[in-house]
Amino acid sequence: MIDHCLQMVADTHKRLPFPSIVMNSERRQWCPRFVFAVLMCALVFSTSCKSKLDETTVLDQAEAARLAARNPINYGQSVRITGVVTYFDPDWHLLFLQDESGGFFVNLQDLAVQFTPGQLVEVTGRLAASNLGIDNPRFRILGQAKMPVAQPLPDETDPNAARLSQWVACQGTIRRASIEDGRLTLIVLDSRGRRIQVRVLGEQQARTIAFFGVGVQVEGVSAASVDARGTPNGVQVFVSSLQQLKPTGATGFADPFTTKPQPLSLANDRKRAGTLVHLAGTTLEGRPGRLVIGDGNLRITAQLADSYQPGPGPGDSVELFGFVSSSSEFDLEDTIVRVVAPRTPLQESQINGALQTVRSLKSLSVETAAKRLPVDVTGTVTFFDPPWSLLFVQDNTGGVYVDIHNGIPDIEVGDRVRVQGFSGPGDYAPIITSPTVRRIGHAAMPTPLSLSWQTLVTGRDDAGWVEVVGVVHSVSELRSQHSFQLVVAGNSYTVQLAHSDIFNTAPEALLDAQVRVRGVCGAVFNEKRQLVGLKFFVPGSPGSSSAGICLRGAANRQSTAF
Repeated sequence: MIDHCLQMVADTHKRLPFPSIVMNSERRQWCPRFVFAVLMCALVFSTSCKSKLDETTVLDQAEAARLAARNPINYGQSVRITGVVTYFDPDWHLLFLQDESGGFFVNLQDLAVQFTPGQLVEVTGRLAASNLGIDNPRFRILGQAKMPVAQPLPDETDPNAARLSQWVACQGTIRRASIEDGRLTLIVLDSRGRRIQVRVLGEQQARTIAFFGVGVQVEGVSAASVDARGTPNGVQVFVSSLQQLKPTGATGFADPFTTKPQPLSLANDRKRAGTLVHLAGTTLEGRPGRLVIGDGNLRITAQLADSYQPGPGPGDSVELFGFVSSSSEFDLEDTIVRVVAPRTPLQESQINGALQTVRSLKSLSVETAAKRLPVDVTGTVTFFDPPWSLLFVQDNTGGVYVDIHNGIPDIEVGDRVRVQGFSGPGDYAPIITSPTVRRIGHAAMPTPLSLSWQTLVTGRDDAGWVEVVGVVHSVSELRSQHSFQLVVAGNSYTVQLAHSDIFNTAPEALLDAQVRVRGVCGAVFNEKRQLVGLKFFVPGSPGSSSAGICLRGAANRQSTAF
């Protein structure tokens, strides 16, 4: 049985249509289609003691076919299912059908077919693994049918126990909203404390901030979400359009910051745990994932939402929207923040000795930075391109450009370095000039700030290590330096690879592909020091050991069990 299971992994790996791109995350490399095959193998192994179906049996019920697909000895069994289309995603090759018995998933692979929810369809073919559904499926559209009655979302998250792929309903409050993998992605907290991931098709340019804090009723198709190791970690719901996402209260989808801020004391009332509040104050401490604000009398500690990290610094006037927490560690949780007014630039009279953080350097006015004040910072090399004399370093307060035109240091990306030099005004933000760069070790890359299209346009993360998802529209090569245009919510940005990197993935493979980019966010500016665009500097090419670019799509399906 184990040998058969391992063979299934190999066979499934060959049959999946996903690109063979090795993804580098926290120095662990995963091949999405292999991980997904291992997950399917685990599902098969847990149910393989069941007997084989009679070879003459035709599986004509969706739930019977779904359960039979867990056992590899049933592969090749005849299938003929008639059901209503509940979800169709041509980009991710996903099709869900449902009959009276339950739901069933079909991986369309490269089939050029079109469906719409509500169509009655007959599908025939041979039973395959759960991540494929049916081998060589053939379809016949019979007409229209009513959508199934939505069932409550199952409590179970284990694919072995839950009846997945069904039309379900859930209700809760949107705690997080972002654009991930080209889909509007919401985290809905229901009354049982479950965090349900909701994927909305065709809303790539939605203003995510408008969904935050809204109570909603959701109808869609259920699936188990699993991590890279194939371990179930929650539930997700695929939704065809915003019409299946209905606000349950008087407040619809709108910018929450249009309301008037409330007293800070509300965040200290633990009896209000779970209540959404709107606060305003001055930043006292800020770092990724955590923010402390005050008003001169009270201090409030907020845990920031993962998908929205604009990085306010001490002295910034900010407004927060978050939920009162029952935790002793934070006063607010799942918080988003908006900078109302930046801090006053740091004056020379306030400086004692060398500037020791990137934030203090970038707090200088243009005039003060031009006075060549001493700088002594320690951080991680995030981008290094010797032929083009490009070096970016980041400490725990931010990233900065280091001018190395007068001497190229012996370092590489990921090195921990001490940079001693002098402040310079730069062309957009203060930089380090005349540096002495000394390697003191090697370190993990910083946690990237996940940028939405709203935060991209602010330019606040100039020189910072960031992550963004978009679609590649063109690929070019200039003196062995590759670059491509990345489109995010209709706006185009240049992504540039280091001069020395080998482009392991064929450029044509990137065209029109959705990619996740990790790199340094650089400002494009005019002669008046005004932001006119952004450019991303990526330290590795696709498929390399330091890859900062990953093709999406394989990862999408890797994280789903049907």
